[in-house]
Amino acid sequence: MPKHLVMPLAIFAAIFSACGSSNDCDADLCGLCPADQSGVKICSFVANPPTDESVTLKNYNAATAALSGWSLWDSDALSNGTGQKTLGASDSVEGGQTLTVGGLPFNIGDSDETITLKNSSGAVAHQRSN
Repeated sequence: MPKHLVMPLAIFAAIFSACGSSNDCDADLCGLCPADQSGVKICSFVANPPTDESVTLKNYNAATAALSGWSLWDSDALSNGTGQKTLGASDSVEGGQTLTVGGLPFNIGDSDETITLKNSSGAVAHQRSN
């Protein structure tokens, strides 16, 4: 195999195998089964290096989702009740598209980490673990 394909394929395999559901259904690139493909979900997150940590959200609905007041939490922030990233009035994601959120006030752990997405009412909309 050409060397320039080894790393991209390895990254894809690591992301896809981490999804868990990919063996159980016709999962999409975010690792979600068709039955779970509605609303705004956490597609992926980057845990390392800390300066580039981010969370990518995907809107599975057709309409644009306004994300003002939605929040992202890591495990520590969730248990402490503070330290979350709250999205602002200008944050939205068009139907079928993704939005990458950076500038997180917490450090995403390299393992045993759960990222939680809460809607503007504070209800858990989705969680994803590594």
